[in-house]
Formats: sequence, C-alpha cells, structure tokens
Amino acid sequence: MKLLRKIQIFGFTLMCSSHNQNKSFNTKGILKKHISKSLSSNVMGSVVGKIREERPEYTVRSSVEGEYEIRVYKPNIAIETPVSGMGSKENDSAPFMKLAGYIGVRTSPQNTRKEPISMTAPVVSVKSSDGTDKMQFILPSKLTEPPEPHEGTGVSVVKRSEKIMAVKTLSGSWDYQAFEKERDTLLERLTRDGIEILAPMYWEIYRYNPPWTIPSMRTSEVAIQLEK
Repeated sequence: MKLLRKIQIFGFTLMCSSHNQNKSFNTKGILKKHISKSLSSNVMGSVVGKIREERPEYTVRSSVEGEYEIRVYKPNIAIETPVSGMGSKENDSAPFMKLAGYIGVRTSPQNTRKEPISMTAPVVSVKSSDGTDKMQFILPSKLTEPPEPHEGTGVSVVKRSEKIMAVKTLSGSWDYQAFEKERDTLLERLTRDGIEILAPMYWEIYRYNPPWTIPSMRTSEVAIQLEK
C-alpha cells in the first residue's frame, strides 16, 4: 500500500509536469487521455530506474574505468533550502517538499509568477565543510530568469558556477553513512592519482530516482569538487 501511495503521488507530479510542458491541452478529455498514457510509461519506467528528467550538462575530462569520472559541469541555476540534521529520510522530507512547492508539485507554484516548473534530476545534497547542509533542485536550462520564491518558504534561487567534480557512480540503496564511506573511497583514489581537491573539501550527493524504484536499479553519485 505504501508503494501504491507513492506511485499515486508521483503520478500527480507527472501530471503537473506533463501539463506544464504542453500548454496546448485545453480540454479535460484530451488532457486525461494524454496523462493516462504518459503515467503508464513514466511510472513504470521510474520503477525500473529509467531517468527521463533533464539533467545538468557536463563534459567528461577524464575517467578511471569502474572508479570515477572527472566532469566539468556548466554553470546553471538551482533552488535550495537548508537541511537540518541531514542523515535520514525524515530529515529529507521537509526540505524536499519546500523545493517541490516552488515548482508546483501537489500545490500551486510557490513562486512570484505562480509558474509551474518541470522537475529535473538529480536531487542534489550539498555537503559543506562548515556543516551547512542544503538540498537543491537544478532548474531547467531554458529557465534563465526564474521567478523569486514566495517570502517565508525558506527557498532561495542560487547560481551554480562552473564546477570540476570527481564523480563516483553508485547503484542500489544508499544511506548517508554509505555515501560518506563512498566519498572517502573516492578521496583515497584521487590522492592515489595525484588529483588535488578544493580546500576545504566541498562535496555533493546526487540522487536520480524516486523511492519506489527497484533498489538494485537506483542510480546515485558522490562528487568531490577539484582544484582547477
């Protein structure tokens, strides 16, 4: 039942996304037919780990097969909100819904233009050395001038500069302790290969799938920022 409820919620999210991306659907019948077909494909795709959302653009500068890639991410724009005590699903839920509210998931869009905005992937968890954890949604690339969030929502619009990141791709279920362990493994490999990281260390977690994706088919990544 929990899985069914999650899929129903995700179905509503996809409905919003489908409607946002195609404003030509101006009758209930046409929209209902479109949504029905879209949900059947997208929900089942998400269950088996397919990622259809827009992802941030990057180029691969180098790689060590089976260990990590060095990626150069282009500048982009994100929305973010602070995370208190990052480390559990419960602590992730509130900040996720704040960001989801801004783009119009399960509510009217909580931004000054009341503009529905498509979901992207991944959900980014920012881990700073000073202990200020944040969650981010990277906005669609076509949205070059995003609306401001409503006051009091705890959401802000931020510009992400070009970043050179060492990225380790993971599969399966992960928690924050596992992410930290994989970060340490990545750090050891970078040290072994003589690659300098940015000091103090800045790292991020990328999660690409909803909770109902089959665990073995989930994709996530840990990324450490490098010196240029």
